[in-house]
Amino acid sequence: MLQAHKTVIKLSGLGGKSGGSLVPLVIEIARELGMLTKVCVTMPLQLEGARRNRAAYQALEVIKQQAHELEILGNQELVQGFRKPCTLHDLY
Repeated sequence: MLQAHKTVIKLSGLGGKSGGSLVPLVIEIARELGMLTKVCVTMPLQLEGARRNRAAYQALEVIKQQAHELEILGNQELVQGFRKPCTLHDLY
């Protein structure tokens, strides 16, 4: 199915196990097929903890080296634009 296309666009959140593991795999397969890879990822909030943030930045370093184009959206910056303080429950 992928061979019929020229571009793969992958959207994912980083910090958990699926995004950090699957995004590099999808990019690798797409590049082997000669496809352009565009990736958009979201980074965890600070309040999600150091473990998630560390995992996200580790995955990001791999993705930076593989993807043709990369867009990084920081959830923390989005939250700072809210008018009232938010809890993690409010955000999800």
